[in-house]
Formats: sequence, C-alpha cells, structure tokens
Amino acid sequence: MTRSCLCYSCPCLVLLGVLSVVCYAGSSEEQTPRLYVESGINHSARSVAWSMDGRFIAGSGIDRTIRVWSVSPTRELLAIENEADIVSLAFVSNDRALLTLDADGFVKEWNLLDQRLLGSQRCSDTRSATSLAYSKDRSSVFCIDSKTNSIREWNVTLTKEYPSRTIHATSPLEKLTFSEGDHFLTGLDQSGILHILDAPTGTELNTSRVPLNLDTVAVASKLDRLAAIDSSVGGHIEIWSGLSKKNGIARERSLNINNPHAIAFSFDERTLAYASEDGDIVLLDAASWNEKARLSSFSNRVERVGFVPDSKFIGIQLWYDSLVKWNPDSGSPVYDGELRNEPKLEEQWSETGEVFGRELRLANLKTSISLQSSQQAEIARLIMLDKLSGWVAVTSEGRFDTNMDLGAVKGVHWILSGNPFSPLPVEIFMRDYYEPGLLPRLLACKALESQDPKSCAKEFKTVRPLASLNRVQPLVEVHAEWKDEAAGVATVRVKVQSNTDAEMKNGKTFTKPYDVRLFRDGQLVGWAPKTSVEWQLEPPPTGPKADELDLARWQEKTEIRDLEKDGSKELTFQVQVPRRADLKQVVFTAYAFNEDRVKSATASATLVVDKPLKPRMGKAYLISVGVNRTASSPIWDLHYAANDARQMSKVLGDKLEGTRQFADVVRIRLVSDTAEQHEAGEAAATKAHLGAVLDVLAGRRRVDEQLKKEIPGIEGVEKAEPEDLVLLSFSSHGFTDSRGVFHIVLEDIGPHTTQTVNPESLRKSLSSDVLSGWLRDVDAGEMTMIVDACHSEATVAAEGFKPGPMGSRGLGQLAYDKGMRILAASKSNEEAMELGGAIKQGLLSYALVEEGLVEGKAAKDGKVYMTGWLNYGEQEVPDLYKTGKAKGTDGKQPLAPNGRDIIYLGPDQAPPTYQQPVLFDFNKQNVNTLISAQ
Repeated sequence: MTRSCLCYSCPCLVLLGVLSVVCYAGSSEEQTPRLYVESGINHSARSVAWSMDGRFIAGSGIDRTIRVWSVSPTRELLAIENEADIVSLAFVSNDRALLTLDADGFVKEWNLLDQRLLGSQRCSDTRSATSLAYSKDRSSVFCIDSKTNSIREWNVTLTKEYPSRTIHATSPLEKLTFSEGDHFLTGLDQSGILHILDAPTGTELNTSRVPLNLDTVAVASKLDRLAAIDSSVGGHIEIWSGLSKKNGIARERSLNINNPHAIAFSFDERTLAYASEDGDIVLLDAASWNEKARLSSFSNRVERVGFVPDSKFIGIQLWYDSLVKWNPDSGSPVYDGELRNEPKLEEQWSETGEVFGRELRLANLKTSISLQSSQQAEIARLIMLDKLSGWVAVTSEGRFDTNMDLGAVKGVHWILSGNPFSPLPVEIFMRDYYEPGLLPRLLACKALESQDPKSCAKEFKTVRPLASLNRVQPLVEVHAEWKDEAAGVATVRVKVQSNTDAEMKNGKTFTKPYDVRLFRDGQLVGWAPKTSVEWQLEPPPTGPKADELDLARWQEKTEIRDLEKDGSKELTFQVQVPRRADLKQVVFTAYAFNEDRVKSATASATLVVDKPLKPRMGKAYLISVGVNRTASSPIWDLHYAANDARQMSKVLGDKLEGTRQFADVVRIRLVSDTAEQHEAGEAAATKAHLGAVLDVLAGRRRVDEQLKKEIPGIEGVEKAEPEDLVLLSFSSHGFTDSRGVFHIVLEDIGPHTTQTVNPESLRKSLSSDVLSGWLRDVDAGEMTMIVDACHSEATVAAEGFKPGPMGSRGLGQLAYDKGMRILAASKSNEEAMELGGAIKQGLLSYALVEEGLVEGKAAKDGKVYMTGWLNYGEQEVPDLYKTGKAKGTDGKQPLAPNGRDIIYLGPDQAPPTYQQPVLFDFNKQNVNTLISAQ
C-alpha cells in the first residue's frame, strides 16, 4: 500500500555539497561580486611586514605567494603569485601598493588593488639581496646587496636609480636587515657581534655579543628594545633591551616559539608579528608578549591531482604527501584515506576521467583544482581547506557550497567592485549564491547538455538582482551572566542596533534589525519578535509578485520595534542550560537580519560554569501518530499506519526504559483506526490533539482536566528541558503542494476530501510550515522526527530550502536551527510502501522497529544509538526489495490499494532504491542518545 498519494511533481532532492567564486551577468562593476577563498600561506611563512597605520600585514612563504591580511577583523584580502621566494616586504605609504624583494634578487612593486606588477629592478646578480625598505619621507626605495656590502637606491616607482651607499661597519656583516623602515640597519659579524647602525648615515650605534645563530632582527626604538630570532633548537624569539645604551644590549627574555622565520614590529611598536613554520602570521602583544591574534593558514599546496584507476575517485596529493579521495558523484572527500597507504598509486593517476558519462579533465592550479570539460573550459574549481578538514567548490557564475558550518564560515568572503580592501562577509550573498550539492548537481546537468542545452538553467534558479540588495548588516552583541547558577539558568542579553554605511553605491545605506535569533551551543533557544511565528505559520503569497509580497510581510512581522534614539534595543532571554556535572561552559551566539534578509555577523558570548551543576535526569517523550481512518474514509484509508504508531511506542519505549537513563519515558499515542481496532490509551490523531501536546512541551499550555480526559498519558508531559529527548513519529498519507511544502493527513482532514491538491486539503491537512511553528518553543536537548509517508523528503527539502542560517520559513529551517534529526521514508517524488503478510507495517517503520530494535540489527557492539538506528533505517529499506522481503507471504506480488503493483524482480534485478529514505541530521552538539543495550 502506498502512503501519499496525490499526483504532483515534487522538487528534486537538495544535497549538501560545494562552494563558488562568482561573477553574475551585468554591465556595472557593482553587479560583479566574487567569492574570495582565504587559503593562507600553504606552508612555512618566511617574511612579514606591517602597513604604516597598522591595519594591514603582508606575508609570504615558500609556496611563493604574497598575501595581505587585515588585522581587525583578521581576514586575508588578496594573494599574488611570484616566480621566486620572497625575502623582504614593505608597504607603500598609501597601503595600496607593496614592495617585494625575492630570492632571485629582484625588487618589485605591486598594485594591490588588482595584483598587477608595476615595476621591477635587480638588486643583486646573486642571491645576496637580503632586505629592502623605504626612505623616511617614503620617496625612495632601498635594497641591501650583502655581497658588495652596499645599499642600492631607486625612486619610489623604480624608474630611476641613485648612487649606491657603502655600509660602514667595523667588521664584514652578514644577515643585513633593515628595521623600522630605513631607520636602523642590523648585521652579524663572523665572531657573533651584532652591529646596530643608523641606516641613513651608516653610523654604528651599538654592538653586542649575541648567539651566532641569531637571525632576523626587529627594532622598537621607542621601547628601547630589539627582537631577534634564534634559529637553534627549533627556534625561538629573543627580546633584548638597552638599545640606546652604548655598552651593549642585554637579553630580557626568551619566547618559546616553534620555528619562527621572520619578525617585524608594528610602527606604533605595540605588536610584534612573526612568520611561523605552519604558515600562520602570529601577532604578539609587545607588553605581555602573549598571542593576541593569528592570521591563519587553511590549506596545503596541491602537489598532484588525477583520476584514480578502476575507481570513480579523484585523488588529490597535498603538501607532505597527505592524500584525499574525492567522490565527484556525491561531492564528498575522505581525508587521509586508503590512498595514503598506497604511495605508488598516484603515479597511475590520469588527468582525464568520466563523471556522469561525460569526460572531465583536471588541472592542478597549486592553490586549487580546476574541473574542466574535454575542451578545457572550466566547469568549477575545488579548493581544499585541509587544515580545517574543509573544502570549497567554485563556479564562474557565483554559486557556492562548503562543508563548513554556514553560521561560522571561515576562510571565504565576497569582493565587490574589484576592491579587495572592502571585503564583504559570506552572509551578504549566501541566501542567493549558496547551492547545497552544487558540484554533483552541476556535473550531472552538464552531462545532459547535449540532449537538453537548458538543463543547468533548469537546475539552478536565477538569483535576485543583487545590485539593489541592501548589504548593510545590523549590529549584534551578546552578553551572558548567571541568573541562578545552581539551577543552571542564565540571563542572556542580545543588543541589536540599526547600522549605516554611506559607502554603499546603490543608495541603500541604512537598515534596522529584523528577526533576531539566539542559540545555546548551536541550538535555537530564543528569538524576537514573537510575531515572527505568525509569518512562519501563514502560507506565502502566490503570483508574479510573490517574493516581493512575502518580503514585505516578513518585514512587518519580524522588525524589531521601539528602538532607542541610537537605533539600539536590548533583548533579554532567560535560558536553561543542560544540567550536567561535566559541563564547563556554554556558548551563546546570536544574529539578526537586515531589511532584505541579509544575515548579520554572528555575535557570541561564553558563560563559564564555575562549579559543577547538579545533574538532572531527563525525560523521553515519544509521540507516535498513526492514521488508518479519517473523516473522509475510505478515500484516505491505510491498513498498517496504526500498527506503526503502536509498535514504535511499545518497542522503542520499552528499549529506552531498559537503558535507565531517563527519569520517565512518556508515551503519547495519537491513533485513528476503526472502532473495532481502537485500543485503550489512545487519542484520535487530530491536529487539535497534536497541537495540544506540543503546546504543553513548548510551555505554552498547562495540562488541565479536559486534556487528561482527551489524551491518555498527557499528565506526564511537562515543558521540555535541555536534558530531555523528544521523538515524534508519523505514519500516514503525505503530499506536497505547488511549492513543494509537505502536508500530513490526519483524522480531521474533513469529510468528502478527495485525494487532490485543493484549497480544502491544504487547509485541513497539517503542513510542515505549521508544524515548525508548533515546535519552535520546544527546548529539548535532542529532537528527532520520523515520517513514514509518501513524498516525505519534502518535510525538510521543500522548494528553496538550504541548510543554513537563511531566515526562511519551513520545517527544514527550524530543523537546522534546532539541530534536529528528521528521517523521511521516501524522496520527494517517491511513494512509501506498507505491506501485509509478515510485515504488517510501513517499510521504514518495520526496518526501524522490528529489524533494528527487536532483532537488534541496528546494534553495534550490542548497543543501539539514535544516529546508528536512523542510519540503519535509511539503508535497510532498499535492501528489503533486494532480498525479496518486500513481497507477500504467499510469494505473489502484493497490490497497493490504488492498484499499483509492487514489482519484485529478485535480488540481482531489483531497483537498488525503489523506496529510498532520506536522513537529515542537523545535530550540532553530537548528542546521540543510547536507545537500546542488548
């Protein structure tokens, strides 16, 4: 029997996948955003320099890339590839140009706005050029040629050379280095004497005996200090004082730093930066010498890439022979996989292979991998942020995807109008350009282009015109303190504020805050204003101006009103934290949206648990819904949905009780069956009854005598708390509407309702949008939903759903925000089956309950955990067809009530995914309840 069964074409499944660098069509530069990937110096940073105002830092490494970061916020802004290693760096006074000295002896000047080479001069014919600097008035460029013991000088544009100067020192010097512009010059002689000279005059200011392995030196004249790298025994940084004293400098302290390669003081001398072996540029406070910031490296250089023989994998060899297997079909990588144990296998890799029946070429760009057509036209670009166990996939149109948490994305930002010095956070265009499953979807539609040239245009929706988008982000701050630490109750204050940016070229320079959301360790626990739920519950408008009307309605219901004169408002939330003895801290995060639903930056606050909380043993709430009969019977009748609900309640409830980890296992059965089959302890499966149970769990309603009469067992239901488990299961018919939104049929679907999508069935069924509104206040630590119905993937993957902080309506958005797990019995365009014979259940319910729990097939090492149990159900249902178990006991093909045959072709011929469940797991806290211990 099928459980759905309205005829509607449903939206395709959206999978999590890849990221992109984008330029969308348009004549104005304002219309060409580009996604920049902050991969960092792949390995071993070797040089570092500060801008004069301290806002920017430049660095380079042995990957031969020059990179520039902003200091606050710490963000990589641009990268330039050079032909040789960089020895020394210096910013031009306006901080929009950079001077570099490479190991081949060339001085080069770069335009940082477009990464263009402006000029080049050779400082030394050998690899003896060691340092460069600007004159005090920034009108000249100096370079040291240590072979000739001279300083060469050009004008700032490198078009004219002036006479060179000889370095006057009492001994021949090595490791000559400019420090603090051209004010000081330091060098080490062969006997271990450090010489400090006045660079403009060449006068020797001071000398001091230092270790012979002293390397790069940085001078802070106002602090009367000198910092130098001692390269012995893994390297460390020595701090010396008494620079102005004539009797030599004195060692003040030694900083235990692993393999530093270059150092530089900021011009205000408050911060010391050093280039590290792992590729990071690290900033130290010059008063305490504690680390204050780190400009991180996120990736290693790509050494080799190719298709692995006799497999569908792409092999990627990274720096130091770290190997990654990439599956282009699913868009997922495996780090340090089996290939690492087969070091010669990469010798057989091929640059061409076949994906979805179409030839694909691979090109190694060192910092990324280009996926190309057979004609070498780029389809997408793949960046491995392997130090984060992350990846990014990029297309030329601006679509993107990543495996990183979209609420706290690292390593990517947008560049607009070609200006790298005005980076825009990824949240700005995320709603439009984030495409889950981008890479496999893109490769699949490209493979179909010969038959359907518009296949990719159909797959990827046109984005809204971004030139008119308000990109001003509201300001958000979070502060947390204990209200009652013994009871685990925190007071969290979220300050939101309007914001203005006069630089916005589209004229949208102001926004108020909208739709504030507060999270406890990644789980939604509060929001404002409360009227936002009204927008959540109402169906969206239709017609040619539907998006415009929906945005206006959203603005009306989610705007934060009654702001102070400065445009701010403080929102206060009382939040219960999990009462566990091992809890050390709780992280609260919050964000808001602007008037165009562009997300703000995520604000955070950490609340420390000073002493162990008194543990609370939670409750498990099992709400089982099964609908065999409705008010429109026999049109919507099923045979075994009631059995699903009863078995789920009994077997799962008994197993949970056996683990003894809950103070109580509360079972609510909402079952609609024939009068003859009705069992004690059941209430009718109506919207009113389900809404009442969820109202109590959410704390919106108290249990009264009327509810006790109507719903057996509800007296055990209380407001859910972070230690509790809520598991909600549905077995019924399901259908999707024209927007792809899922609807569940309950008993009160109404009399004479036909199996068609019409206003009557839409109004009387339970939509996933309404269900998400009911669940929003439920603050259980673990929430799981199982939907054994046709088309049930659409409970989450409705039209336009993207798993991220999008501020959208729907159960998918709530599941992401709440960290829920939802197991759907079938894809959006598939039916879910129920069978008689030995099964007498829906296939998913049977796989979970009978096989997974009763027979213990979902157990690992004798134990069944929530995630493993749901994964078992997802994988087992297709196998029921392969093994022949999904057929009648008499061996004949059983018939569904609508006359559709369930075709059994045998284990070798059966379709591998005749009915394919889909698991959406958005749990961010790694909560994984023990269900059964055998």
